[in-house]
Amino acid sequence: MNRNNCQNATLDAPCIIYKAWTNLITGEVEIVYETATSGRILLEIFHCDGQVVKTIHSIFEVCGAHKVIWNGKDSSGISMPNGVYTCRLITQRASVSKQFILAK
Repeated sequence: MNRNNCQNATLDAPCIIYKAWTNLITGEVEIVYETATSGRILLEIFHCDGQVVKTIHSIFEVCGAHKVIWNGKDSSGISMPNGVYTCRLITQRASVSKQFILAK
């Protein structure tokens, strides 16, 4: 990708979450997302009841594809139970969410 021009011509939306899936061996969740422009992002994990479990990122991120690993623990370090969770990515231009199953 050309870092001099952060507008990614291949990305139709300001941001997208490509996948959020659990590695059944490690119990960790791999989250792959992309942003079309550089800027501040917020990446959070929610339990099915709507409560924020963990803020993964609240940083300035350059445009492009990124991968993060969530260890399946909340912000207090407590392992979360198996179940349905939502990953939400918020940029300056848009917000997207993707559900996934945490299974260990």
